[in-house]
Amino acid sequence: MPQSLAILKDAPDRIIELFEQHAMRQTVPAGVELSREGDACTYFPIVESGSIRVYKLSRDGHEVTLYRIRGGESCILTLSDRKSVV
Repeated sequence: MPQSLAILKDAPDRIIELFEQHAMRQTVPAGVELSREGDACTYFPIVESGSIRVYKLSRDGHEVTLYRIRGGESCILTLSDRKSVV
């Protein structure tokens, strides 16, 4: 799987090795909420296939789509929340 992910395309062998050791493949059914605003993010989601819609609730309770994460992509907000990098 790592070779098919754009985020790992130019990664050094050691990073790919660590990814393969620690990554967990998980199938998430449509409609499942992965996290909410303010939650601590203890994982780094990378979409293999399908898509994730990242949205925020407006003050009046309407969902506002911020962006979508598609196959081979990861969540930019998760990256910005990281305290350290391997």
